[in-house]
Amino acid sequence: MLRENNVEAEKPTRKRYIVNDCTIEKLGEILGENPNGIMLYRDEIYGFLKTIEREDRSNDRAFYLECFEGKKRYQFDRIGRGTVDIESTCLAMLGNIQPGVLRPYLNQATCGGAGNDGLISRFQLMVWPDSHPYKPHRKRRDGEVKQQALDVLPALITGQDGRNRLVLRLMHK
Repeated sequence: MLRENNVEAEKPTRKRYIVNDCTIEKLGEILGENPNGIMLYRDEIYGFLKTIEREDRSNDRAFYLECFEGKKRYQFDRIGRGTVDIESTCLAMLGNIQPGVLRPYLNQATCGGAGNDGLISRFQLMVWPDSHPYKPHRKRRDGEVKQQALDVLPALITGQDGRNRLVLRLMHK
């Protein structure tokens, strides 16, 4: 005979490494479940910047500024979500933006405009000069290289054995 189990099962935690587009409340939940940090990847950073400029998302910019150091605790208190505790606001960001689209943001950040809060200053920029046409030196094995990278990532995250666990933490030092 089966007995009734009154103990509520704990919801499994979804391991996340990358998010693309989410509210800061949902991002807070994801960060709370992934204390080693995650990466926000946007192919077009311009879309991200326009989103955090919206009037109904006025708190977002401050939250992303809080995530810069990668060590701070943070707590959300929302009626619908309750209390969300984040052990460490560890968030890396990666994406693309064209120089012409970025220029107004740089001007606001450097000339005392509304964007002079340090957000743009926290971005590391890499510019690829197109001075010479690209010519591949050898035939690339994209599929094989991609698979090698995918094979190594789980080993970095979980470690090879239980004794010498390597933790990959996406944070600024």
